[in-house]
Amino acid sequence: MHATFETNDARSVLEEARSRGVTLWIDEGQLRFRSPAGTMTAEMRGKISAHKPRIISLLLDAESKAPMPPTLRARPRPESVPIIRHHHDRWADMVARRNGVRFSCGPHFVARVSGPLDIEVLTKSLQLLAVRHSILRARVVDAGNGPCFVYSRNAIVPTFIDLSTAPGGITDERVQQVASDLVWRPFDLAVDPWFRAFVLRLGPTDHVLGFVIHHFIADARSIAIAAKELFAIYGARVQGRASPLPRPPIQYHDYALAVNEWLDSDNVRRLEEFWRERLRGAPTTRIPPDADVPPDAVGKEKIEFFDFPDSLTEKLRAVTDCHTVRMHAHLAAALSATLANFSGSTDVLTLHRISGRSDPLLLDIVGAFFDMMALRVNIDWEHTFAQCVGRTQQSFLESYANSLYPFAMVRRLFPQVGASGIAPLFNFTDAYEEERSPSGVEQPRGRGLMPSLRRFAVSWHPLETHLARNHPGFNLEIKHTARGFDAHIEYFEHRYTAETVDRFMHAFMGLLEAGVAHPDQPLHALLARLPPRV
Repeated sequence: MHATFETNDARSVLEEARSRGVTLWIDEGQLRFRSPAGTMTAEMRGKISAHKPRIISLLLDAESKAPMPPTLRARPRPESVPIIRHHHDRWADMVARRNGVRFSCGPHFVARVSGPLDIEVLTKSLQLLAVRHSILRARVVDAGNGPCFVYSRNAIVPTFIDLSTAPGGITDERVQQVASDLVWRPFDLAVDPWFRAFVLRLGPTDHVLGFVIHHFIADARSIAIAAKELFAIYGARVQGRASPLPRPPIQYHDYALAVNEWLDSDNVRRLEEFWRERLRGAPTTRIPPDADVPPDAVGKEKIEFFDFPDSLTEKLRAVTDCHTVRMHAHLAAALSATLANFSGSTDVLTLHRISGRSDPLLLDIVGAFFDMMALRVNIDWEHTFAQCVGRTQQSFLESYANSLYPFAMVRRLFPQVGASGIAPLFNFTDAYEEERSPSGVEQPRGRGLMPSLRRFAVSWHPLETHLARNHPGFNLEIKHTARGFDAHIEYFEHRYTAETVDRFMHAFMGLLEAGVAHPDQPLHALLARLPPRV
């Protein structure tokens, strides 16, 4: 009985610490903590110290009950492989829109190539890349037994367009238009390969090279992997050598098979319990639309770009020490508070894209590993910005620890989560360290055989799209790079005006900058500091 009281007291201290934004964890047997400035008081330290053994026991117990991820191993590939079970909704949505107005383009890579480019060697290198990653030869068909990946034996051949002889000469606008059209050309799901490449010839030693992978079989990281490996293979073959790349440890089909097996395990039921409790009474966080839109409406998706001030970039890097989780927590806290201010509800729900590559075996595999995760944050206007950040980070870490549970299954438990216009989507990408310390296979140089590359940005096409029921209609994307922060909002013009989007982003960045500069001030005071929109 005495042990039970002690455990309950320790649990209360743990909950109190978390409510103040204090993060506690075990590192090599030692109790560690991270806390916003001013929250780890002498009283709080005393409580934790008094119950330290029990707190350590509770944390270790929580770690031991953490769900086991799918077990990945290489296995022979069948002729057809069932798609991941919780991707069925995505596939059904694509099929439903097959006769509609848009098939979304996938992630893509486009580069301006200066120097010699051997098209024959490049073509063979693309084919070898598709052999290394068999998902690049796959598409999905449903022959009556459910949607499955089937694999083509046809070799990929890049589209080659010679612009050097175009009447009137080559202009930057013409090159931009042709490259953009090739990138954004819709996929015919039943016919087209889901991995395609193109080469634009601008001159004897001047080309534009690009490739696109359908988003159902690849995520953004897959593009970086494919580009790095393509030029490693090309660099070796153009010098008469074999590919320097080791064989991938697994293929995407190994992952798909393992996940489908895992979905039948007890781990899934334990994760389901977490999400049932976390999202019980989930709010409908909604930025009031400028116009009501029928759920089956067709409208244009638009995009607005925003620049972070250099002063905000420097302050945010300083207070977070460029730590990805802390930086994400600051951004998500400011976003949640801004949404609370716009929606009028302090119970805020946002959706966050997560990579899904937690297993080291997946780091260099081409495939679609991304998912979404629901983040619920309660905003207290009396709390300081630092406390808001701490609570947001704690909620994020708890949700992420249970994010193996697929978001598609979360949405079945709570249909309102992810409904159109209900939960805004936030995607934060931290490429800062990757850009500062580039890793990967060295590209062979010498003898004038290797061209130089620089990324070529294609224009964004505002294509028409169905307002699908699982599309939030308001997506904030922020990428942290060595240059700073790139931000944009994708939204449906039938639902929001550019003025509303601009007003929201102004409030978000203003609150973030005020919070970073004055973390010990309450949120309501920070809102009052925001300058009016000029």
